[in-house]
Amino acid sequence: MISGDKTKFWNQKIEKMPREEMRVLQMKRLKKQLMYKYNHSLFYRKKFDGVGMKNEDIKDLDDFREIPLTNTNAIIPFTPHPPLPLKGGG
Repeated sequence: MISGDKTKFWNQKIEKMPREEMRVLQMKRLKKQLMYKYNHSLFYRKKFDGVGMKNEDIKDLDDFREIPLTNTNAIIPFTPHPPLPLKGGG
């Protein structure tokens, strides 16, 4: 940044927030993301339903260990368009 404006990278309230407040904020944001994924992605809906997990089951950060892991190869069949090849031969 030429102007030296650090506001795009530094949020003093978040950066200096007490640990417990940070955990509450993290949970709020993570649950919001989970709900979005569940409601907008057939792939993630099937993953979560497959293990019987609902958004309300996530009570704290430790519960995230129960979320099924995935990788790119598992997601590709659920995408509307195949991924573009990487430049340089990948």
